[in-house]
Amino acid sequence: MRIRAFRLLAVGLAAASLVAVSATPAVAAPIVACSKATFTNTSKTTSKSVMSMCTNPAVSGGGATLIANFANLNKITAKITWNNHKGVTNYTVTQKGGPASANHCHLTKGKKDTLIVSTGTFVSGTGAAGKALKGKVYKESLCVPPSLKLYLNPGSKITFG
Repeated sequence: MRIRAFRLLAVGLAAASLVAVSATPAVAAPIVACSKATFTNTSKTTSKSVMSMCTNPAVSGGGATLIANFANLNKITAKITWNNHKGVTNYTVTQKGGPASANHCHLTKGKKDTLIVSTGTFVSGTGAAGKALKGKVYKESLCVPPSLKLYLNPGSKITFG
């Protein structure tokens, strides 16, 4: 009788743990994720990124152009103009060095390129993109080689939301 009660208790605990595990919320997918980007410096204080292969074309238009202004490194701004007249979104951006465990950057002269993680806070927006991305955060992981020709951390995407 004791063995049967112990088995019932064990089954009950196992069932309860399954309920607890299934009640954990899943991480939401980003509203837009862009898997390709090219980067060019347009001046000493601005750069241009052309993002493509973006998900959710109803919001992203499939891609966008980002102009970053870093004249004041304490207040970096980004203006994103989405393709196909989907609108414009504006962000304030912070940057920090990325963790070594996430650095998949290339080797340049035997040394890994620097990983920088940028996080943008939504400021304003227009059109379908402005409505969908209002209050959402954008994130990107960039590799910075000595040549300063930036590229996305291999395997990463620029995400919004």
